Amino acid sequence: MKPDEQSTLGLGDLAFLDAVTDVVIAVDPAGDVVYANAALKGMLGWSPADLVGQPLAVLVPDHLRERHFAAFAEHMAKGTARITGGPPVVLPARHHDGHEVEVELTLTDHRMPDDTLVSVGVLRDLSTDRQLEWTATIAQYHAVTAEVATEIALVNDVHTLSDASSVLLRALTKALRWDAAIFWLVAENGSARPADYWHTDALSDDFQQMADPGLVTVPGRGLPGRVIKTRKPAWIEMIADDPGYFRRRTAERLGISTTFAFPILRDERVEGVVELMSREPVAVDAGLLTIVAEVGRRVGEFLHRRAADRDVARSDARKTAILMSAFDAIIGINHHGTVTDWNPAAERILGYAHQDAVGRALADLIVPEDLREAHRQGLQRFMETRRPRILGQPLELRAVHADGREFPVELAITQLEGIEPPEFVGYLRDISERKAVEDALARSRDELFRVATTLQDSMLPATLPQIPGHDVGVAFRPAGDGAEIGGDFYDVFQLDDTRWAALIGDVRGKGVSAARLTALVRYTARAAAVESHDPVQVLRLVNQAILVHEDEEPTFCTAAYVEVDLSRPGTLRLVRAGHPSPLRLTADGSVSPVGARGSLLGVLEEPSLTTSEVDLAVGEVLVLYTDGLIEARTEHGLLGEEGLASMVSEVGGTSASVVADHLKRRTVELQGGRTSDDLAVLAIKRLDPGA
Repeated sequence: MKPDEQSTLGLGDLAFLDAVTDVVIAVDPAGDVVYANAALKGMLGWSPADLVGQPLAVLVPDHLRERHFAAFAEHMAKGTARITGGPPVVLPARHHDGHEVEVELTLTDHRMPDDTLVSVGVLRDLSTDRQLEWTATIAQYHAVTAEVATEIALVNDVHTLSDASSVLLRALTKALRWDAAIFWLVAENGSARPADYWHTDALSDDFQQMADPGLVTVPGRGLPGRVIKTRKPAWIEMIADDPGYFRRRTAERLGISTTFAFPILRDERVEGVVELMSREPVAVDAGLLTIVAEVGRRVGEFLHRRAADRDVARSDARKTAILMSAFDAIIGINHHGTVTDWNPAAERILGYAHQDAVGRALADLIVPEDLREAHRQGLQRFMETRRPRILGQPLELRAVHADGREFPVELAITQLEGIEPPEFVGYLRDISERKAVEDALARSRDELFRVATTLQDSMLPATLPQIPGHDVGVAFRPAGDGAEIGGDFYDVFQLDDTRWAALIGDVRGKGVSAARLTALVRYTARAAAVESHDPVQVLRLVNQAILVHEDEEPTFCTAAYVEVDLSRPGTLRLVRAGHPSPLRLTADGSVSPVGARGSLLGVLEEPSLTTSEVDLAVGEVLVLYTDGLIEARTEHGLLGEEGLASMVSEVGGTSASVVADHLKRRTVELQGGRTSDDLAVLAIKRLDPGA
């Protein structure tokens, strides 16, 4: 409701709001609370009766009160606040006991029957959402820990840090999806030098310069030295900004932005340091640092056990296998499939005591009934051919517990060397928890994809208006698998009886912040275009709206705005604001860029914008697009404007929809079916009025 509108609804009529789960608070012009609903007690610890009459500032954390008073004064002076009637904002509120609660605030103004103006705020508690996000993150990182430990445990000849380095680096880069890793071996005196490295195809072979064995660091020097000195993980968000990173120039030349490192510990002594690197900047992740610290401890302890097991192996090969991994079920069987060894972990995981398992057929103990015949045939086939099919390979199977229930396990079988008839050792791990986490993460990803798709769809018009004498076609494709909300958008809308407008743009960023900015740009442009016949003025008003838009990071937008005026057939008016050049496709298939380049929106108070008139003959098509097309990475490099123009020329003489769909399909194909950025296409074709 606007401040100058009358309402017959007074504060005494708001009792029904006590059934609402969100907190509702009304404040008078003096800044005092005049109403609060019952939900206040549960969220912020105040009873409504105790809060009414108090200044609203009691709910504002101490460090924000000065800003609160300034904003409230501005509100009273101007009659409205910057966030009044706008999208929700996230900020902290002060609980009655003094701690802060993260809330989402929606603010509106309301004029009472006695002409008193009150501000009404609706607060939603975000703490549950944040806890769920943190739980999912921790579950994901624990899955990484288990995956890395499994990779090392299943390689039989890993006994020392040098043995484990290649397996560890490969497993970590794969599990965490970082681009490269280096293993630093620490000497007795605390100095360290690179002993191994691993990188994905995203980095060139020149990466070896980052891990030159001639490099030496000491405690306190560089990132590895810092980890050696503190025995704790460390993170550098931007290598270019860290003067203490002694390989900074090499990293910048290779395009590496972020790095972090963690220690491999044995009895609190740093025996090695693992350093991971990313080409893309990555903010400090405290959860990840906690998890990799645990990985470092587990790897150090495991290798210590492996080294001890290797010594035992010199006297007893069969017992070595049993002692190798005490946290797994270790089961020995002979060539008949009879159990010969059954360690304590096997008792715990499978439910049979040692004396009840040894001497019985393994198939009758733990193999599900529908798999027993295949198990027996596999053992018989090996004895006849001596050709292993599953030895040394981790397998995910089902096992049967002593109580009859089935559960998922990971099993690796090795043959003991130098023993005839052959004997085997199986390493079995209960992966029920891991599977549960994987299933939960899969459901979370599915839900995230559904929410992202729904929000992305809401940012685009559901239907396009028919512009008389013109054919309009659009195409859109989100980046990757579509699970993240992008910033590309388009819009087509009618202005009056003779004018229509088409808008395409790309806002900075991803996710919810991009969605908010997209909505701001679209609806500001629609409102401005109805009032103004000047395309430049429309985008200037959009620029002003972005400048006053509050966000944690700087925001900006590129856009191209086209006005179709039926009173001037064949002439379109175009304004570009930092956006790629639209392309005009003639009937004979020739393609040319049109429009003068202008300033980005949301950067300058007075952007440089120019209206260009574009002549569009019958049969010609104007193609507007976002940079996801020209910056598409193909096997020959970026597609570029020339590559896109060539693609546009392939579809001369077709409908606008065919043009848009062709450009989207070909761009996706050139990237192997997975786009690295959002892409949007808007095509306008002039039709023959007599057709």
